[in-house]
Amino acid sequence: MTITRTTGSLMFLSLLALSFLLDGAAMRQVAMLPEWVVTIAGEATVIGNSAWLGITLPLIAISAAVTMQSRASEAARGRASLVLKLCVAIFLSVLLSGVAVQILKHGFGRARPEWFGELGAFAWRPYAFDFSFNSFPSGHATTLGAVGFFLLRLFPRQWRLIAAFGVLGGATRIVTQQHYPSDVVAGLGLGLATSWALCRALALRGQLPVLDGRTVAPLAARARLGWRRMTQRRPGTRRPRVDGLYLSLLIGTLIALNAAIMLFLAAPRIDLAVSGLFHDGRAAFPMAQSEALNAVRHVFMRGTQLVALGSLILYLGWLRLGSRLQIPRAVPFYATACFALGPALLVNGVFKSYWGRARPDAVEQFGGMQRFTLPFERADQCLSNCSFPSGEGAGIAMLAILAATLCWPWLRGRKRVMAAGAGLALFGIGLRVAMGRHFLSDSVFSVLLMALTALLIWRICDMGRHRPALRMAAIRHDSDVVRNYLSGPARDGASLSGDARTVTAACWHVLRIAGSQLRALASALDLGSAGLLPPRNRPLRMGSQP
Repeated sequence: MTITRTTGSLMFLSLLALSFLLDGAAMRQVAMLPEWVVTIAGEATVIGNSAWLGITLPLIAISAAVTMQSRASEAARGRASLVLKLCVAIFLSVLLSGVAVQILKHGFGRARPEWFGELGAFAWRPYAFDFSFNSFPSGHATTLGAVGFFLLRLFPRQWRLIAAFGVLGGATRIVTQQHYPSDVVAGLGLGLATSWALCRALALRGQLPVLDGRTVAPLAARARLGWRRMTQRRPGTRRPRVDGLYLSLLIGTLIALNAAIMLFLAAPRIDLAVSGLFHDGRAAFPMAQSEALNAVRHVFMRGTQLVALGSLILYLGWLRLGSRLQIPRAVPFYATACFALGPALLVNGVFKSYWGRARPDAVEQFGGMQRFTLPFERADQCLSNCSFPSGEGAGIAMLAILAATLCWPWLRGRKRVMAAGAGLALFGIGLRVAMGRHFLSDSVFSVLLMALTALLIWRICDMGRHRPALRMAAIRHDSDVVRNYLSGPARDGASLSGDARTVTAACWHVLRIAGSQLRALASALDLGSAGLLPPRNRPLRMGSQP
C-alpha cells in the first residue's frame, strides 16, 4: 500500500491531536511506574542524544574519504563515496532538525512535565528561554526521526524493527518525565520531515543516490562474506577447546570471588576495622594529608593511564602497519580491551556510577554524614564517583595482570622480580585504603573483577595461540618498523607525515561534499522542488564521484 503525502500528513496531524488529548493521563500513569522501570528508561534515553552522532558520523566520513584517496579498487572507492555522502547527509539532517527544534522549543515555550502538578499539561511561556519551558517538541525524538528516515529508506523490509526502536526511544522521554506524548510525536514528525525534504533536494541535484534497499545490497553482501571468512576456522588449526591452566585460573578466580562475597557479607565490620587502623580517631585519615603519598598515588594513577593510552595507540598503529609487523593484532587488542572493558566500563562506568556506596571518610563511623553499606548493595549514599569498587585499584590490578600474562616467559623463574612487582601493585592498591578513600572490600573486589575480566578477554582473543609470537626478535623488528614510520618522508606511503597529508586531504574532501550538499539545499529552498525521486535520465550510480 502506497501512502501519499497528503494522506501521511493527515495521519500525522490526527496522531498529534490524539497525543495532546492523552498528555495529562499519560503523566498520571507514568508517576505510578516502578522505580526500576524509570531507571532503565533513564539509561536507554541516551539513544536519542545527537552528541554521539556528531562524533561518529564525521569519523566515518573521514575514513570513507581516506579510502577514496587511497589506491583501493574502483568498487571500493565507489562504496566509500556512497558511505561518505550518506554520512554527510545524515549529519546535515540531524543538524538542521536540531536547529529547527530549538527554534520551536523556545518559540512555544511549553512547560516540561515537572510543572504538571502545578500548571497542568498546557502551560506556555513563549520565548522565556528557560529550560523548564522548552518541552515542545522533543529534541531526542527529533534526532530519532531524522535518523529513522534514512534507516527506513535503506532497509525498508525492517520497518517494523526501526519503527519499534523509534517508539521505544521516544517512550523513554515520557517515562523519565522529560516530555509529554505530544512532544515526542511532534519531534518524530519534525525529524522525518526534515530528512525527507533534505533527501529530496539532494537527490534531485545528484548529490545523493536514490535511497532504497538496493543501494546497500552490495555493502551488506560484502559484510556477510567478510563475517563468514572471519568466523570460520582454517583447516588444520583446531586445538583442544579447554586449556588446563586457563580453566584452573578461571575456576580459582570464581571461587575466590564467591568466597570474598560470603566473607564481607557475613562479617561486614571487617571493612570498618581495617579502615579504622588508618583513622586518627577524630575526623581525618592522616595519610590522606601526606604530600609524598599523594605524589606516589598520582604516579600510580597517571602511569596506569599512560599504559592504557599506549596500548590503544599500539593497536591503532597495528591497523596501519599490520602487514609489516610480526606481533599479532590480538596482543595490542587484548591489552586495549582489558583496560576499556575492565577499569573504564565495568568499574567506573557501571559500579562506581550506580552502586552509591559512600567512601570511608564520608561515613558516620569516621566523622562523615553518610551511612555505611555493604559491597554489592545498591545504595543512595553517593551520587557519583563512589567507593565501590576501587577505580585506581582496578587500573593497577589490570596493569599487573597484563604484565604477568604478556611477560610470563621472561618472568618465569625470576621470583624476586615477580615478588617486587606484586608488592608494588599491592602497595598502590592498599594506599587507597590507607588514605580513607576506599574500604578493603572495594580493593579486593576490584582485583578479582579485573582478573575475571582479563581471563574472559584472554579466551575471546585466543591469546593462547597468539601469545608465543610475542618474542624479543619480533619486538625489535616492530620497533624498527614504527621508527621508520614516524621518521619517514611525506612522499612515502607508509609514514606519519604521509598519513597526515592524506587525512588532511580527506577532511577537505568531506568539507567539499558538505558544501556541495548545502549549496544544493539552498538552491532547492530558492527555486522550489517537486517530487521525491531524481529524473530518470540522470541516475547517480554507486561508483560515481562528486
